[in-house]
Amino acid sequence: MKGCVSNTRLTPRLKADMALPEKDSNPRLDENLTHRPVGRVDIRSLYQRRPPCMQIERSLEDIEATVLHGGLETIKTFPMDFSAGEAYVNLKTRLNKISTMENVGLAYIAKSLPATANMDIKYRTPGDVILDICLIRQGSPAVVLSVLTDMPVDMKLAQRYTSAVSKELTKNVRRFTTVTFNSIYGLLHEKDLTSQESFESSLSRIEKERSRLCVPDSLSMNREKYKHVVRAFLSSVAVTTLVSDEKEETLWFLTLKQFCILTQNIDHTEVHVDTCTASGGGVLSLTVAQRLQKLGRTLLISDDPKLVERARKQNIDSKTFNDILQSDLMAEEEDLMNVVMYRVGGPRSSETPQLHQLLSGAHRRWVFHRQKGICDQLDSTLLTTHL
Repeated sequence: MKGCVSNTRLTPRLKADMALPEKDSNPRLDENLTHRPVGRVDIRSLYQRRPPCMQIERSLEDIEATVLHGGLETIKTFPMDFSAGEAYVNLKTRLNKISTMENVGLAYIAKSLPATANMDIKYRTPGDVILDICLIRQGSPAVVLSVLTDMPVDMKLAQRYTSAVSKELTKNVRRFTTVTFNSIYGLLHEKDLTSQESFESSLSRIEKERSRLCVPDSLSMNREKYKHVVRAFLSSVAVTTLVSDEKEETLWFLTLKQFCILTQNIDHTEVHVDTCTASGGGVLSLTVAQRLQKLGRTLLISDDPKLVERARKQNIDSKTFNDILQSDLMAEEEDLMNVVMYRVGGPRSSETPQLHQLLSGAHRRWVFHRQKGICDQLDSTLLTTHL
């Protein structure tokens, strides 16, 4: 996978000043949000006590337009640059072949839907699961599918996991719409994706078996309801509670850039993000850490004490670089799956053997580099261009 590295060694960037040449592995948050207009989003909900929702400019509309890239025709897949080997290629081929002007929809694909789509379930994604798919189609029930290896170790665990994801999808969608909604779930094997006949047969079987357990109206999906459900689903993926330091319950939608960096890179092994002051890098680092926690123990490390304090208030395991120097490295490494590092100062603030060892042992590592002046330079360039 592009932008990923082995779990047993550090890339040259982590050894040196962390400067990946590959653009896809090195996204940038380079917009200053300080003076962007902020507004409340009028989204009704079946949950009367849901907190109000806020956004910067038209974040949610921009996210929806990007995900559906080109309108409501055909079945859209997102993220568009997702890479997970042969299973993903076969899945996309099968979806393209059932995609027509009458059969339109959204296939949101991930290695773990709970992590990328912000779902709280008690199960970790089983090792037998290759892909998760949230398939929302006009004229068909919304369905959560998990693609398993052809020789799964624990089918019952996979079944419980996919059932829990479906229930959480239903709950999350209902938080952001008033339409009657429910979802169904099922398991596919990798071999079911190798032919169109086996894929469509398996999908039809799942829809027939599971639909009998739900109220028909809750599964119906006309064109108008489809638009409401897709918008509600994307709202649940884009929402965060990590914007404000205060003890307020306001929900915020990520900006388009934050959303794309999160969803398109959450499954990568190593991600480096260049940020600047007031670009939303701190919020994104907290959001990434919070979601990676759904895959296993995640540690956020920063030289920004305020960010570390905010993380702790949100029950995110976090430490300063100085804490790492003084901590028991063996204890820190125990059960550690993911590391998110947010660096404000220069390279020396994070040049410690302990930190390098933690990073090299992590399954996933995100490194945020806050670069002074990057936004100012961009604004100056734009101003000069227009003058």
